[in-house]
Amino acid sequence: FINGGINDLPWKEPEFVLNNYKKIIEFVKNEKAIPIINLLLYTSPLAAINYPTRADYKKINSMVKTTNTLLVNFAKQNNIDYIDLNKITADENDVFKAAYTTDGIHLTGYVYKEWASMIQEVLVKHKI
Repeated sequence: FINGGINDLPWKEPEFVLNNYKKIIEFVKNEKAIPIINLLLYTSPLAAINYPTRADYKKINSMVKTTNTLLVNFAKQNNIDYIDLNKITADENDVFKAAYTTDGIHLTGYVYKEWASMIQEVLVKHKI
């Protein structure tokens, strides 16, 4: 399960994050393991308050959306599974819902349970 890239935004472009995922996926495949992509999570206004580097959370969320689109397209082209927690955590404006975050970035316990359920589905699919 590959999870990362949010700390690269907004200083790096979405293509930079995608290329890092590609390198990790290549390594994982060379190790005869199954790569699973965790898409990047959106941030919320709380992130702007709690983390000065996240002040422009709207710009970051725009970059998250672009990065996730690149990751999903790559995953589909290469038959790689991915998990999208944003289906639970984000609102219709691609903002992390306050109910599911402690500080605008990190997850609440509820979301970890949902994530575990999604991971379990992938493990069952791959008979692991």
